[in-house]
Amino acid sequence: MLLGKGLILPKFHTDCSSVLFAFTDDPVTMVDSILDSLDIEHIIPPKRLQSSLNLLSVVMEKFGRLMGQRLLPYLLRVLFCISAIVQGALACKDMVHPGYLTTLVALRNSCQGIAACFFEHFDNYAWSEDEVDTVFRLLVWPWLEKLPVEGIHSPTALLKLFLLWSKHPRYLDIAICYVLQVSPIVLLSYMFVRYEVPEYYF
Repeated sequence: MLLGKGLILPKFHTDCSSVLFAFTDDPVTMVDSILDSLDIEHIIPPKRLQSSLNLLSVVMEKFGRLMGQRLLPYLLRVLFCISAIVQGALACKDMVHPGYLTTLVALRNSCQGIAACFFEHFDNYAWSEDEVDTVFRLLVWPWLEKLPVEGIHSPTALLKLFLLWSKHPRYLDIAICYVLQVSPIVLLSYMFVRYEVPEYYF
């Protein structure tokens, strides 16, 4: 496993060296640091972020089950780092060249898709409260209001994540408890809007 981790680190150093200083065991502090220091004029090129996500997806699929609880949090934090960069860039979309917006949205969808794969493949993972909070902060709450528009023609990556959670009692309990702590109706209200759009289908 040390060899596997060693293979990941150089690539991540190359693609995301500007945020490595923020890479910590505390995902909340790590995300805060990335968002606070994000410079939209010197952001990591989207193609490099996508390359890192592709590598993360391969490592997760091929070696994730060999890593165990000790190393899986590392994969999550790589995902959180990239997701924070993407969220920060999209939050400043007025400053982003229009040609990059589609790519950034695709990156966001990739992050949500990889998160869904993590939940699916590692259903015994011991999620911390901060990790669940970070998943919702980066991959759920900022994009809920876009569901009625983005999911007209096909299910979005976020809806697929919801669908995955609904199939696992453990995840459903976690999601429901978290939603009830934050807002009892906001998540369901956006999902029900989907059924009011005739063109929508699963």
